[in-house]
Amino acid sequence: MNTRLTLIAATLAALSAPSFAGSALELYGKINVTVESEDSDASGDKVKLVSNASRFGIKGDLGISEGLEAFYQLEWEVDPADADKGSNDNIKSRNQIVGLKGSAGKVFAGRHDTPLKVAQNKVDLFNDYVGDIKTIFNGEIRASNIIQYSTPEMGGFGVNVASVLQEGKNGNDGAFDATSLSVEWSNKNVYVAVAQDSGVETYAGGAEDIDTLRVVGQFKLGNFQIGALWQEREAATDDDGMLFSLAYKAGDHTFKGQFGESDILAQGGESTSVGWDYKLAKNIQTTVFYTMYENDGANSGKDNLGLGLEVKF
Repeated sequence: MNTRLTLIAATLAALSAPSFAGSALELYGKINVTVESEDSDASGDKVKLVSNASRFGIKGDLGISEGLEAFYQLEWEVDPADADKGSNDNIKSRNQIVGLKGSAGKVFAGRHDTPLKVAQNKVDLFNDYVGDIKTIFNGEIRASNIIQYSTPEMGGFGVNVASVLQEGKNGNDGAFDATSLSVEWSNKNVYVAVAQDSGVETYAGGAEDIDTLRVVGQFKLGNFQIGALWQEREAATDDDGMLFSLAYKAGDHTFKGQFGESDILAQGGESTSVGWDYKLAKNIQTTVFYTMYENDGANSGKDNLGLGLEVKF
């Protein structure tokens, strides 16, 4: 771990050197930690400290000519609550890309969330917590070897097309053996998207490619935010699922809840969450939540009651 920290520190120092002068450099991140009481049918009761995708990173834009810029992002996940894992788990790579952007859109390459994953927008009100949609849906992929093009926004519409190079994995060595794409439309109060992954994931140890279709809608009505997501996975079996979310904002308070059911990852999978977020300051927030999960399998039930703090910088 010390070696990895040293390398990251050296990278930050190099980017801060005078030779990098005149370019944009932003250091950002957040620490999100919760204390949770967990009641699991499989492992019993316990109280634990959990890091919810705490992270730090650097990003910036470098002008090339009028209307054309290069951009980059290097982001890592950290786990300040790591107790029983090895030290190598304390730091993990997240989105790390380099690209160009201009009036014709943007193109980038590296490691990044797929267009299908990004298409959920903010429908998942418990993203990164134990109630994250990844407990009942596939498709939450941060892909390595991704090359993506995104169109400029045109009348609220945007298109994102990505190829995830397999580099010979499972016999796939072409440029478009695994693809992810999305079409989005939004205005001030409405967001809708349709996204599809083809071959980005495999089923049964790589024996079969998975095709995933995701449809998302999110609407703002006054202080209310309403979200819905439907998803279908085609593989050895075809399964689908739905999720609904609702949030109400009152000043610094946000009250939220969501329910999802899906057979995609487990038959009869259900996840229900309710929560309350309170902003102490612009970048500081407390949260209280309760999440229930179960499926048709034996000893699958799990309840989590959590209290947490998030600090962004």
